[in-house]
Amino acid sequence: MTVHTLDIALTNQVLVSKDKGGLQRHIAVEAFGSSPVGTLVLTAKAPGSGVFEAIPDGTIDLSAPTSVQVQGAISEINVNLAGVTGIDQIIVADTQRML
Repeated sequence: MTVHTLDIALTNQVLVSKDKGGLQRHIAVEAFGSSPVGTLVLTAKAPGSGVFEAIPDGTIDLSAPTSVQVQGAISEINVNLAGVTGIDQIIVADTQRML
Protein backbone atom coordinates (compact mmCIF):
# COMPACT_ATOMS: atom_id res chain seq x y z
CA MET A 1 0.00 0.00 0.00
CA THR A 2 1.16 3.49 -0.80
CA VAL A 3 -0.20 6.43 1.23
CA HIS A 4 0.17 10.01 -0.02
CA THR A 5 -0.51 13.26 1.81
CA LEU A 6 -1.46 15.87 -0.79
CA ASP A 7 -0.23 19.45 -0.77
CA ILE A 8 -3.57 21.30 -0.82
CA ALA A 9 -1.84 24.41 -2.22
CA LEU A 10 -1.04 22.55 -5.46
CA THR A 11 -3.90 21.98 -7.90
CA ASN A 12 -2.10 19.28 -9.92
CA GLN A 13 0.02 16.51 -8.40
CA VAL A 14 1.45 13.24 -9.72
CA LEU A 15 1.69 10.35 -7.24
CA VAL A 16 4.02 7.45 -8.00
CA SER A 17 2.65 4.05 -7.05
CA LYS A 18 5.11 1.76 -5.28
CA ASP A 19 2.97 -1.28 -6.16
CA LYS A 20 2.84 -1.32 -9.96
CA GLY A 21 1.43 -4.82 -10.43
CA GLY A 22 -1.87 -6.36 -9.54
CA LEU A 23 -5.12 -6.92 -11.31
CA GLN A 24 -7.20 -4.48 -9.32
CA ARG A 25 -6.47 -1.27 -7.41
CA HIS A 26 -8.33 0.26 -4.52
CA ILE A 27 -7.78 4.02 -4.21
CA ALA A 28 -9.20 5.59 -1.04
CA VAL A 29 -9.50 9.36 -0.55
CA GLU A 30 -10.26 11.24 2.64
CA ALA A 31 -10.16 14.99 3.37
CA PHE A 32 -9.71 16.33 6.91
CA GLY A 33 -10.72 19.79 8.09
CA SER A 34 -13.41 21.90 9.68
CA SER A 35 -15.82 21.68 6.73
CA PRO A 36 -14.19 20.00 3.70
CA VAL A 37 -15.35 21.31 0.32
CA GLY A 38 -13.89 20.70 -3.11
CA THR A 39 -13.40 18.24 -5.91
CA LEU A 40 -10.58 15.81 -6.62
CA VAL A 41 -10.21 14.24 -10.08
CA LEU A 42 -8.07 11.12 -10.50
CA THR A 43 -6.49 9.91 -13.73
CA ALA A 44 -4.00 7.05 -13.96
CA LYS A 45 -1.10 5.86 -16.08
CA ALA A 46 -0.41 2.18 -16.74
CA PRO A 47 3.20 0.94 -16.53
CA GLY A 48 4.99 1.77 -19.79
CA SER A 49 2.28 4.19 -20.95
CA GLY A 50 2.91 7.86 -21.59
CA VAL A 51 -0.75 8.84 -21.18
CA PHE A 52 -2.92 9.45 -18.12
CA GLU A 53 -6.39 7.98 -18.64
CA ALA A 54 -9.67 8.67 -16.87
CA ILE A 55 -10.63 6.41 -13.97
CA PRO A 56 -14.30 5.36 -13.75
CA ASP A 57 -15.85 7.22 -10.80
CA GLY A 58 -12.58 9.20 -10.53
CA THR A 59 -14.28 12.54 -9.80
CA ILE A 60 -14.58 12.73 -6.03
CA ASP A 61 -16.51 15.14 -3.80
CA LEU A 62 -14.17 15.87 -0.88
CA SER A 63 -17.00 16.45 1.61
CA ALA A 64 -17.17 12.68 2.30
CA PRO A 65 -14.52 9.93 2.41
CA THR A 66 -14.74 7.62 -0.57
CA SER A 67 -12.86 5.08 -2.65
CA VAL A 68 -12.74 3.88 -6.25
CA GLN A 69 -11.86 0.53 -7.78
CA VAL A 70 -9.57 0.41 -10.82
CA GLN A 71 -8.97 -2.59 -13.05
CA GLY A 72 -5.37 -3.08 -14.18
CA ALA A 73 -1.92 -2.02 -13.07
CA ILE A 74 -1.09 1.61 -12.27
CA SER A 75 2.34 3.24 -12.21
CA GLU A 76 1.26 6.83 -11.54
CA ILE A 77 -1.86 8.66 -10.41
CA ASN A 78 -2.53 12.25 -11.46
CA VAL A 79 -4.58 14.28 -8.94
CA ASN A 80 -6.33 17.54 -9.83
CA LEU A 81 -7.87 19.62 -7.04
CA ALA A 82 -10.54 22.29 -7.55
CA GLY A 83 -12.51 24.53 -5.20
CA VAL A 84 -10.72 23.28 -2.07
CA THR A 85 -11.72 25.09 1.14
CA GLY A 86 -12.03 24.12 4.80
CA ILE A 87 -9.47 21.35 4.33
CA ASP A 88 -6.28 20.88 6.36
CA GLN A 89 -5.14 17.59 4.85
CA ILE A 90 -6.05 15.15 2.04
CA ILE A 91 -4.90 11.52 2.16
CA VAL A 92 -4.84 9.24 -0.90
CA ALA A 93 -4.15 5.55 -0.26
CA ASP A 94 -3.36 3.26 -3.20
CA THR A 95 -3.65 -0.47 -2.44
CA GLN A 96 -2.81 -3.34 -4.77
CA ARG A 97 -5.32 -6.17 -4.72
CA MET A 98 -4.53 -9.48 -6.37
CA LEU A 99 -7.59 -11.33 -7.61
